[in-house]
Amino acid sequence: MAPTNQPSPPLAVQRITKEEIEVVRNTSKNVYVPHMHNLIIGPKSFTSNQFGNVVLLEPQMDLADFTLQAVLEWDVKNMEKIDFDDHLGLVFRLNSQTGKGYTFMWRLCSQYFKKVYLQTWGVYMIHTRSQLTGEPLMKPNYDGYFLGSEKKSNPVMVTIVAQGNTLDFYANLEHLGRIENATISRGKLAFDWMVPGTDYHCPIAVKDLKVWIP
Repeated sequence: MAPTNQPSPPLAVQRITKEEIEVVRNTSKNVYVPHMHNLIIGPKSFTSNQFGNVVLLEPQMDLADFTLQAVLEWDVKNMEKIDFDDHLGLVFRLNSQTGKGYTFMWRLCSQYFKKVYLQTWGVYMIHTRSQLTGEPLMKPNYDGYFLGSEKKSNPVMVTIVAQGNTLDFYANLEHLGRIENATISRGKLAFDWMVPGTDYHCPIAVKDLKVWIP
């Protein structure tokens, strides 16, 4: 067990295979930070028609240290409904009073005349309330770009590990990067569904979501 005041090192997988990803997707074990062994949410799968809204993950809890893993899958059969400026953000440490938090944001992009579908990602600060009045915003604002822009497959298994002021991000078991100066210490989990909703259809799904805490 890692000391509570010292973050565990990033997960290092020598050889990542589709079979290994599938095993980790289906297990209830936290392979990223073993001392976070309490599975408190999941596995659960869902879509949303809350276009343009930040939707809190139920049950609502203020979390400091946690591991979140989920599979994100765009419905490429409905490409005509997708605007490539749209995204899904995994929001975490969202402070209900200030409206500030972090978001692990994913966007779909296409190559080779829409025959190959990839996703780009980034980590940002998210603001859901006006910094002047404190009133809720109709759409969130983003700033403080930290990491991102590599291209990954669709679907993709993504993971956030939060340990104190250290944040780690993964895609398909690959460590994407680490932030060591996080200033927001705790808050709620949520989804930033900036995706087109047509006839209550959402072209992106969250599957096999799990959340662990120490």
